[in-house]
Amino acid sequence: MGTSRSRDDRLWTAAVLVFSGRPNPTWPLGAAVIGELERIWAGLGPSDLAAAPAARLGYTGCTVCDGRGKTWTACAALVTLRQAEREDRRADPERTFERAVLAAAPPGELPPLDLPPP
Repeated sequence: MGTSRSRDDRLWTAAVLVFSGRPNPTWPLGAAVIGELERIWAGLGPSDLAAAPAARLGYTGCTVCDGRGKTWTACAALVTLRQAEREDRRADPERTFERAVLAAAPPGELPPLDLPPP
């Protein structure tokens, strides 16, 4: 995910993908959360699984954008990093990355989500 010196924390945002007919909840991420997500990402092992097709309605995961062209999408035990034409997928069986993003949401920002336990 980048180094502390090269990132601009003000640009990092998270969003929850909730197809409900309303805009997806989005919020900025602070330095502590960014550091935790970087640590989690670095500790995940590679995966050759393809991302599951998105459901038509309801929760389908969350995203983190660094404001410089990198986007991580987490859902169903898989985290995918997209940057330019590259894609890197990593297994996250405990859904640690996804849960950290969701935990960083401001109080009251998210609708009730039904995630399986870790």
